[in-house]
Amino acid sequence: MNPLPNRPLLNNASNQGAGNAQMQGVGGSLQGGLALPNLPNFGGDAGLNGRPKKTGQDINNQEFPMVNGSMQQGDRGDKTSHFGGVLQQGSSVSGPPSDARPGDSLTQIVTNPTTRQGGQQEEEPTQLTAIFRPDEAWHEKLRQAREEASMRQNAGYMGGAMSGLNGQGVDGSGWDLGMGPEDSTGVIGAAVEDEDDEDGSSLLGEDSGKKWKVRKTLRNHLDAVRALAFHPKEMILASGGDDLTVKIWRMDAAQLASASAGRTIELEPQVTLRGHSEAVTSIAIAPHRGYLYSGSLDSTIRVWLIPPPQHSTYSPYEPLTAQKELIGHTDAVWGLALLREGSLLVSCSADGTVKVWDVTSIPGALRLTWGYNGVGVDSASGSDEKDVIGATTVEAIKTNLKWVAVGYNDGVVKIFDVETGKEVAALQAEGAGQFYLTIKVSFSDANPIEPSQVNAITSHPALPLLVVGYEDKNIRVFDLSTFTCTHSMLSHLDAVTSLSLDPSGHALVSGSHDNSIRFWDLLGQKQCIQEDTKHRQKSEEGVLAVQFHVNLPFMASAGADGLVKIWASS
Repeated sequence: MNPLPNRPLLNNASNQGAGNAQMQGVGGSLQGGLALPNLPNFGGDAGLNGRPKKTGQDINNQEFPMVNGSMQQGDRGDKTSHFGGVLQQGSSVSGPPSDARPGDSLTQIVTNPTTRQGGQQEEEPTQLTAIFRPDEAWHEKLRQAREEASMRQNAGYMGGAMSGLNGQGVDGSGWDLGMGPEDSTGVIGAAVEDEDDEDGSSLLGEDSGKKWKVRKTLRNHLDAVRALAFHPKEMILASGGDDLTVKIWRMDAAQLASASAGRTIELEPQVTLRGHSEAVTSIAIAPHRGYLYSGSLDSTIRVWLIPPPQHSTYSPYEPLTAQKELIGHTDAVWGLALLREGSLLVSCSADGTVKVWDVTSIPGALRLTWGYNGVGVDSASGSDEKDVIGATTVEAIKTNLKWVAVGYNDGVVKIFDVETGKEVAALQAEGAGQFYLTIKVSFSDANPIEPSQVNAITSHPALPLLVVGYEDKNIRVFDLSTFTCTHSMLSHLDAVTSLSLDPSGHALVSGSHDNSIRFWDLLGQKQCIQEDTKHRQKSEEGVLAVQFHVNLPFMASAGADGLVKIWASS
């Protein structure tokens, strides 16, 4: 059936493209017995229904197939360009320069001579641009450029560290940064890792002992992560931060210990707890009771129920997860600590008070409250708000279950008895904050000098030692048997934000706003044995939390970049 009854069918393909005379003839007979209608002239073979043909032709209308983007040359001696165009007689082509590299945009100039009046020929250059595809080497070039930029930044950091050490007068008996020899870049201790390599580590010392490597990166938080807490019996991690949430992560310890842990499927939190109206600053886990406590800038402490293992990320919400909240502080809650197998919860706040909560029952009852000088001498609450000495962190003393250490923003660490609330001792190192009162009296309000506040405290699991990190970039070790400072060192290039000791008490890990995580030999030569910069700085903040697992060889770190990294020893 003919779909176009007004147009006869052409059965013979050889009759297509007939000459103009035959096309214009009326009633001309064809081999199939059909007559061609009167058709207008569309330019002969120059086009197809008025459209230009897409195949190139030579001067004899001989078509050439395309090979590798260019035309194949025939047996004739005509010169064809790289782009398939036919050059005129006498034309010349300037090829690419000898030093051309893959990926460059090269230009070929085709010169066509033209004859003017008088027989003079003048060359009219025509530029043709060829874009070459890049090879595989551009990945390596990009990586090298990024490494060079990082090395230049590390060079500035190292220079500042050395000048700071010289200015502090640190000798061989103090703490050593443990910087290694120069590498090929000429920067002392420079070792830049690819940020996507979760199995790498940067070592500063030549110690062949335990090394810590990143095994997993958790990327579910939407803002800075400020608090971390491990479950002491299971591989459960709780994290909280500026996105107002607390996330609980369940992980497989055997899988994390393998070298391929970082290349597995992205891990999602088991549950995300929402309820705080401000950033989460501290977290504590009570394993015996299955509860989690979180402190926040909204001055409240919330009690959460840890979900069972069968609870998945997409399980329905359980109303019993959010238990109650402990209300009593009037300002941000900066620290939480559990004592006596989770029966007592101690909290410290920017309002200058320390509160002891009896959490044997839910939601818990307030048991004791004291201020800067202990029970009965509350100097913080009786003065103006601007004169309140706020508490910044709290730590339970592991060698004495009746004591807690509280750090303040004036650089003083005080030991209190949780039973009576009385002050046991005040730990203060030279230069940390002992000049606070004299400065306040001598200079009045004309030129106030801010003391260096305490940012982090950790207690040794077996020895009467207390390690304290300060805003002035120093880490100091106190002997709780004599209440004196035994060691002091300039440890980072910026403020020390967090500290943690491993279960054996030999290794100390510290985090700082300089983006570095440093591991220290606490009981040996007191030097830095490993350094890594896996986190990125944001809003002048770097690493905000580090935490060792109590029973497993894992460590977690969190920073202002919103990432939580799981480290494993090897």
